[in-house]
Amino acid sequence: MDVFVFGVGRSGTTMLYRLVQEILLSRSGRDFESIYEPFIWNPAVFDGLYEDTTRHFGQTRSVSIAGIYAHLATPLFVKEPGPLDDYLRLEVFQLLAARGESRDRVAKLIRGNGRMAIFRALNPAARFVLLTRNPTENVNSLKNKFSFYGDDFYPSDWPRFVAEVGDQRIVHQPDWAAQQAEYSLQMNRAALGFARRDDATLVLEFDNFRSDKAAAVRALCCFLDVDCEERDLDRVSSSIGPVTPRVALSEAEFESAFRYDAPYDELCAAAGIERARGGHEVAARFAGRCTEPPVALDYQGLTTNRLRNILLERESELAALRAEFEKRGAT
Repeated sequence: MDVFVFGVGRSGTTMLYRLVQEILLSRSGRDFESIYEPFIWNPAVFDGLYEDTTRHFGQTRSVSIAGIYAHLATPLFVKEPGPLDDYLRLEVFQLLAARGESRDRVAKLIRGNGRMAIFRALNPAARFVLLTRNPTENVNSLKNKFSFYGDDFYPSDWPRFVAEVGDQRIVHQPDWAAQQAEYSLQMNRAALGFARRDDATLVLEFDNFRSDKAAAVRALCCFLDVDCEERDLDRVSSSIGPVTPRVALSEAEFESAFRYDAPYDELCAAAGIERARGGHEVAARFAGRCTEPPVALDYQGLTTNRLRNILLERESELAALRAEFEKRGAT
């Protein structure tokens, strides 16, 4: 059985990916392959339980050049792949295509929401699990971690995102928060549109999952055709991956991101999702608490991945040592 977890980054996808891993591990042992965001990370390095692979994030060999190439060579939104599309032959897509082997696969893709049709065409029997999240919380969780447009790994996706989305955009001259919220909304729109046409996609909404984890885990187990055990419910009692325990947005950033709540609510309604927390509850969580400074848009503010942060830290240390050396030389 192949299980692919889709969702915009910072939507709980790592938690869900790890949960599926644990369910498969408890049912069939370790005889399955793990693939963690192959558009960025090296599949050979991240083939393991999530907690056993996190040490690799700061290593140069962890990055997949082939994956980045595939991402840049493939449209962000693909409704119907054609048999002659060149990107279908790229390594990332062939890695997740159907094959005759019996070994299970579980994959997490945060750059796949607009491309789910590609993976379905290549793997008709795979089970897709889509996790959505309201844009305001999504952007709050994203801030100071990375950019949805990949700015800290490759040339920004923003220009081609604008070209592909066209007139569907909510704000046409957005600030940073609106840019990120736009991505969250449009990617969820594409993925929910696909899910309505696909019989093998389970949709879970982040707040609904968090408000009734037992029901969500039971739904997941049912979808995977496995019995739900008590220990499966315990697996989601602790946080996995980087967490955001506080409000990180400035007041202006919150106002920009919250403009996308009503369109997100419309998406949920069209998909038959009754939100556990509506827009008024989201707004109440942020009211009076948006006291952080705006995101830094200089080079250092945009380079949030660990490799570049290490270099920036070393540059700062060298600058401090150089200044101290010059100061002593002057005296």
